[in-house]
Amino acid sequence: MLPARSSMFFMKSMTVVHPFTDPVLLTWCREKTPKPALGMFNWISAFRRLSDEDALNQQSLDSYLFIRFFKMITLICLVGTCITWVTLLPINYMGGGGKTELSSLTFSNVKDPQKYYWHAGAAWLFLGKFYFVLAHELNAF
Repeated sequence: MLPARSSMFFMKSMTVVHPFTDPVLLTWCREKTPKPALGMFNWISAFRRLSDEDALNQQSLDSYLFIRFFKMITLICLVGTCITWVTLLPINYMGGGGKTELSSLTFSNVKDPQKYYWHAGAAWLFLGKFYFVLAHELNAF
């Protein structure tokens, strides 16, 4: 009688103590994390297809929060890149400061003080998008 009770206790404690990635629990739950994509850049499509619910159900809370953080940072960096490459790089390049090579793309190449407003506007736009993404994540979580 004692070994049967101890095995029941062991199975109950396994569901409480062991993480979701334990092989015994994965076969018991029949939930497995999908295989990673092969190739250097194939992880991007797999990352975009991964839903938050799958990550939360199949992995730990730390990995779920990291995936949410990574998606948020990716979106913020993509918006910042679009803002700077579309608006600020042409303004800096045509700024008339006489710089050459990579220095022609910097803030120091702008001579006209009126063009500094483009930089301030881009900073406000980027900061607004950052606050919007942050507020969206805080409301979603």
